[in-house]
Amino acid sequence: MKDAAPGPVTLRIFQFGLEKPDSLPMTAYAEAASLDRLTLSAGDAVALLRGTRLDEVEKAKVDGVTLTPAALSRVQDLDQLAMTPMARRPAWNREGTTLPPWN
Repeated sequence: MKDAAPGPVTLRIFQFGLEKPDSLPMTAYAEAASLDRLTLSAGDAVALLRGTRLDEVEKAKVDGVTLTPAALSRVQDLDQLAMTPMARRPAWNREGTTLPPWN
């Protein structure tokens, strides 16, 4: 059922010696979304989110910065979603000094 579309499906069970298979109606569901990690280093202009079904991500918020999807790609069995900040704003470090803005 790897390539089955979400919705109703019928599973047919063939038994040795019987001409007609048994039919079992079922419902197939889409793969659930999962988040593996969000990578964002100081000075980066783009955050990288990894997981599955990331096409469903609308936004993420990290320490007051709202990130929105930029580019989605697939690497092996995981999605990678590049995310960029919605608006530039000064960031403050723990010492209270301004960090460089997003590039």
